[in-house]
Amino acid sequence: MNSNSSFLGWTPSVGIVRDPARSVDAVILKAFLLAMREKRVVRFDYQSMTTAVPSSRTLSPHALAFDGFRWHIRGFCHVHNDYRDFVLGRISTAVPEGPTNIDPKNDTDWHSFIEAIIVPQAKLSIAQRQAVESDYCMEEGRLVLRVREALLFYHLEHLGLLDSAVNSKKHIALENQAALRSFFEKHHIDTM
Repeated sequence: MNSNSSFLGWTPSVGIVRDPARSVDAVILKAFLLAMREKRVVRFDYQSMTTAVPSSRTLSPHALAFDGFRWHIRGFCHVHNDYRDFVLGRISTAVPEGPTNIDPKNDTDWHSFIEAIIVPQAKLSIAQRQAVESDYCMEEGRLVLRVREALLFYHLEHLGLLDSAVNSKKHIALENQAALRSFFEKHHIDTM
């Protein structure tokens, strides 16, 4: 057999862009998982990026979420009296406490799904648009992402569709931005 007739024994040079590792402390994760399973409240210290020092929080956790870069714990925040996500790597202590009376079914953003429709940027040539459609596996020039409403921000951020400076360099656009206006307003998201 000719040595060029098979790829066995040969590999091309490969380079991979890897995101920096994001930490998740196993003890902290275990505390939240235990609290979810046993329907308990967790008291934890959290370093927000909007405050200079950590603050104590109390959460009735019910889900984990991965935004493409880092893990979050989701649940009812008793400090803010609503459902929120917290980056696990920013939690320094976590202690399960007593039972919670919060029903995770009331987290409507977690249980509701929303569609974001991705299309090639209008400024692209026909050939460029076709390349983008192929690259993103679009059907009829669009890609419909059906995601949990609680995670839509992360999807759009990951795709660079929230910041106008980044968006101007992207080859994709959010087709149904107007239809999502109420979502953006509800979550205080500036899209342009």
